[in-house]
Amino acid sequence: MVQTAANLCAQTPSPTLSERLADAEARGEIPASEEPTSFSIAQRFRPEASTERLEPPLRSRSWQSKAFVTLLVLAAFAPSVLIGVMLWYGMVKAPASGVVIDRLQKDVAEGKKAVTESLEAKTSPVKPPVERPLVAMSVPETLEAHLGRETPFVITMDSDGPLPPRALITVNGMPAFATFSTGRPYGRTGWTLQPDEIGNLSLIASKTGEADLQIDLVTADGIKIASGATHVDVMGDPKPPLVSRPDETGRIADLLAHGNKMVEVGYIAGARDYFRRAAEAGSADAALALGDTYEPAFLDSIRAHGIKPDLAKARTWYERAQELGSEEAKAKLERLRPSLKGPQNSGDLETGLPTKS
Repeated sequence: MVQTAANLCAQTPSPTLSERLADAEARGEIPASEEPTSFSIAQRFRPEASTERLEPPLRSRSWQSKAFVTLLVLAAFAPSVLIGVMLWYGMVKAPASGVVIDRLQKDVAEGKKAVTESLEAKTSPVKPPVERPLVAMSVPETLEAHLGRETPFVITMDSDGPLPPRALITVNGMPAFATFSTGRPYGRTGWTLQPDEIGNLSLIASKTGEADLQIDLVTADGIKIASGATHVDVMGDPKPPLVSRPDETGRIADLLAHGNKMVEVGYIAGARDYFRRAAEAGSADAALALGDTYEPAFLDSIRAHGIKPDLAKARTWYERAQELGSEEAKAKLERLRPSLKGPQNSGDLETGLPTKS
């Protein structure tokens, strides 16, 4: 078998440097000399040539590296190969197309259904509307009270059916100087009454003043089913001591003169103030004049427009004038008596409702 040139070259070792120098001297290519030269020195101190050829240091480990890489590749593909074998023999089954999505959608639907059922279970059922009776409540539009007296406070109710259980009557806006004969206070300006406590209800005031009361019929759950309002005017004792201003007794004439002057100019409120001071100082004429300022006939005679009459107050001051010795006051009281047979509260002749001076 013929060997190639490459194989022959591989079998014949290459000549060393000293061998090439010796061959060159033998052939006369370089002169030979007895003196030491670089070539002779190199030949003298050359190391012993090793008969063994040195292999590259990595060549001995190349098969180990290849084996390690091969093991890593096999370890990486081993799970896939194992799964493929199990699928091939039917040991496991791959999910069908859309199974995962269908399962997620089913879980979401079941979750929504569970939340809805939980909310429906916690929500109380809708109660049917409660039928409440129609109630008409009547209260006085205005009330004139006096110090030291119990003034009747009449509240009436007309219902087409029984009142709701635990219904209450609430009064808001109660002044600090007034209370009711029954019931109980709540808060700063409130009062509560049971429906069966309004039969003999009275208002008791400790000082003069005014207040606007809001009266409501309220169910147990706070629903108003009837309402009303009353204006309360608390006045002083209609018959105080005959002389309550003894210090102004000497000024009665001046007070009467100023009062008459106010009547002439049409300032009735100022005239009443002067007449009241003179009457409280003991003047029968001043009490008589003050009663005239509340009588309708007198107000018409002086053309006092916008001033409402008050028959109850006119009677009060005519009675004071009579007590102070006025004969004319008795005649005026007799003239008022037919008009006072109706409403006994202060008010005009048509309605009998109280009026403010």
